[in-house]
Amino acid sequence: MRAKACSTRARTLRWAALCSSFQQGSSVWLFSRIRWEQFLEHRRREAGEKATAQGDHAAAIHALRERQAALEKPAFELIRQETGIHPFIEDGGAAEFAMGVPVYVGMNLYGVICPVASRVAAIRDCLAPLVVFVASERERRRTAAHARPGQRIEVLDGGLAAVPPPRQPTGQDPLPLPGGEDASGPDADRYSRRDRMNP
Repeated sequence: MRAKACSTRARTLRWAALCSSFQQGSSVWLFSRIRWEQFLEHRRREAGEKATAQGDHAAAIHALRERQAALEKPAFELIRQETGIHPFIEDGGAAEFAMGVPVYVGMNLYGVICPVASRVAAIRDCLAPLVVFVASERERRRTAAHARPGQRIEVLDGGLAAVPPPRQPTGQDPLPLPGGEDASGPDADRYSRRDRMNP
């Protein structure tokens, strides 16, 4: 009988040890699963923030290009009145001019249209003898904060195109156009480009 009790007790102890290790393993597994879910949630949140930041950056670039395009004609007219010479305006922004559009009179650099205000500090000595053209008083203040004291900054009226377009929420389809037309189709982009070219 004693041998039977001993074997029963040994089985009970082994069973208890097995159950204990299983419970510990379960808690470790459960803890690992919770940590994994937290990790995945963190990655999803980071991906969402990155997508939002990329959307914001793309919207800012678009708004900058719109302001630059809108200010080309007023800058051309102002420079022609001041110098009596037709200036040459490059097609797009250049990194060496803080992403602003350089304007030349003859072979000499005369000014820059809408440089990125946060990049002006790096080239403030190069910009000092030039005229900086901006679209609003707010942009003038931001640029002046990074430029050298006494920098000539002209605020020009570019018209309605100088107003940045509203930012489209990321992750949502564009709203449908009246008449059931698709705003995201290839024809929509073609029409918008044609309208911009022929106002």
